[in-house]
Parts: sequence; C-alpha cells; structure tokens
Amino acid sequence: MRVISICIILRFVLLIEISAFGQQPSTSLPKNPRVGTVKTTAADSLKLKPDTLYNDSIRLNRTSRAGLVSAGVVIMVPQKEFADRINQLPGFGFDIQVMANLAKARTIADWNKRWFNVYVGGYFQFIHQDGTSDVYNTKDLYYETEIASKVRNRMYAFGGASRLEFFPKPFRVFVEGGAGLRIFNASHSIEITQTPLGTTGVEPETDRTAKTLKGNFLTNYAYGTGVRIGYTLTLELKLSWVNGGQAQYIDIESVTFDRTNNSIQYNTKSSRTDMFNIHIGIASHF
Repeated sequence: MRVISICIILRFVLLIEISAFGQQPSTSLPKNPRVGTVKTTAADSLKLKPDTLYNDSIRLNRTSRAGLVSAGVVIMVPQKEFADRINQLPGFGFDIQVMANLAKARTIADWNKRWFNVYVGGYFQFIHQDGTSDVYNTKDLYYETEIASKVRNRMYAFGGASRLEFFPKPFRVFVEGGAGLRIFNASHSIEITQTPLGTTGVEPETDRTAKTLKGNFLTNYAYGTGVRIGYTLTLELKLSWVNGGQAQYIDIESVTFDRTNNSIQYNTKSSRTDMFNIHIGIASHF
C-alpha cells in the first residue's frame, strides 16, 4: 500500500514537470489577421523618402523679393562716325547689373508663374576699346631687361537702368533702358622687368609706371532688348544701342615709340561715340 502511494505521488510530480518545461514560449509574434506582410518596391522607397520633394517644396514656398543680378561679357561694335574713326574695330569687356523688383514680396513659385515684372537698379561696364604696344629687350653685364611700353583706349560706364520683363519662366523676354556717365580713358604704361645674370633663385624685379594721356566724362543713354532662359541660374542674351556723346581718344595707328627714353608720340581723334553692345552672361535672383 505504501509502495502504491509513492508511485502515485511520483507520477503526479512527473506530470507537473512536463507541464512546466514542455511548453516553451514562442519567439514569433502572434499573427494579426488585419496586418499583412509589407512588400516594398523601388518606387515605394522613393515615396517613403520624399526628401527631394520636401526640399523643393520649401524652396518654392520661401518668400522673396526676387531681385536680379546679372554679369557677362560685352562685345562693343562701334557705329556711324565712331566706327569710321577707329576702323570698325570691336571692343571687348564685361558688365555687372543689380536690380530690384518693384512688386511686393511673394513665394518663388509665384514669381516663376508671373507674366510681368518691373526691375529698377544700376550697372557698371568696362570695355577695352583698342591699344598697341612695343616690347623689347636690352642686356648688360649685370641684368637682362625687358621693357614693355603700352598705349590703351578704355571705357568705364555706370548709371541707372530699368527693365520690363514678360512671360513666365523658363523663357522670358525683356526691354530695357538706362542712362549714366561714360569715361573714356587713354593711358600710357611702361613696365620694366630686370633679371640678374649669373644668379639662380633670384626673382626678377618689375617696375611699372602709368599716366593718363586723355580723359573724357560724358553722358549717354541706352536701350535694348533681350531674353532670359532658365529657372534658378539663367542664361541672358541682350542687344543694346548706346547713344554716346562727343569724346577724344588716342589715334592708335599714329602712336610711335621712342626706345631711347621710352617716350611716345601720338595724335588724337574726336567723334561721337555711338555703339551697339552685345551682352552674353548669366543672371540669378536674390
């Protein structure tokens, strides 16, 4: 009887052990019948990470007054009497223009869709008209010397301008007008470079002097038309007529150089200074 009781107790303990250790916790999450397996594609990944679209949205909705700054190269084509005086030679230079938009501030997206804008601002222009030079070398026991004698006719212009611009981006057409001062400057410069002989590692010494031969201040006005192509950084093409006043400048063909004392002889010319300018540059809003 005692033996039977012991067997019953052991069997009961064994059943408890099996119940406790036989059922291990599941490592998988219970399935939710309402939640299925998520499958993503390349297109879905782009939708899930809209950084580019978000940044573009911020940029397009930023408020701006849409001021305009442009810069580029200028080809000067002399006209009428001016062309005859300088033998039809074109000049080359650059210009910078900064203008404010007169409309109230608005988002960039709205600016891009506007059909009409009015700008007012100022400009600066530099043009190399023509020039000539004489370069020669001399040598003694101590130095080799290079002497460069140069004569230049140049123009500096600055003033105010206004622009009427039509059509939304990316293709805009504009008309422009302006007035200001134009400075005609004729100068003579001498640059002397001496290199010591019989030495190494010694830098040449350069001495440069310059003086103005002729200077003119005159008023002028200009008008023209052009196009801007693009959205943020735009290509700008402009053709403008400049109605110039009377100016004096050096007749480059008459210049002669005297190497004994590095002096020059020259004649001057005088004429009206009408010109046609071709501007090729880039423009951007600020």
